[in-house]
Amino acid sequence: MATAKMKKIKTPTGWTLIVQDKTLIVEPPLELKCPFCQDIMILHHVGSVHEPGHYSGFAIDLFYKCPTCSFFCVFGVPLTKEQANYLKNYHHQKGLDYNQYKLAERLKNLGYW
Repeated sequence: MATAKMKKIKTPTGWTLIVQDKTLIVEPPLELKCPFCQDIMILHHVGSVHEPGHYSGFAIDLFYKCPTCSFFCVFGVPLTKEQANYLKNYHHQKGLDYNQYKLAERLKNLGYW
C-alpha cells in the first residue's frame, strides 16, 4: 500500500496546515474553545485563499463550529505569497481538524478501514 505524500505548512501566525492527497488537515496554534459553552470547536470546512483588502497579503478562511451549541465562526489565517499559491487549489476541499485526523489514523492502524 502506497503512503500518501504529505506537505506541512507553518503559517506566520502559528497555524499548521498539512496537505495530504486532496485533504487539508488543520492544526490551530492553541485549542479553540467555544466562547459560550467552552466545548472544543471542530473544523467545519475550508474556505478560499484570498487577498483581503485591509492588509497586503493573503489569507485562507477556516470555518469552525461548536458541536454542542452550534456557534459558528471564521478564522482568516494569514499566509505568505508562496503558501497562498500552493494552497489556492485546495479551497472548498475536505478539511480535517488535526484531532480528527489522528483519530482516523489510529482507527486505520487498528484495522477499522
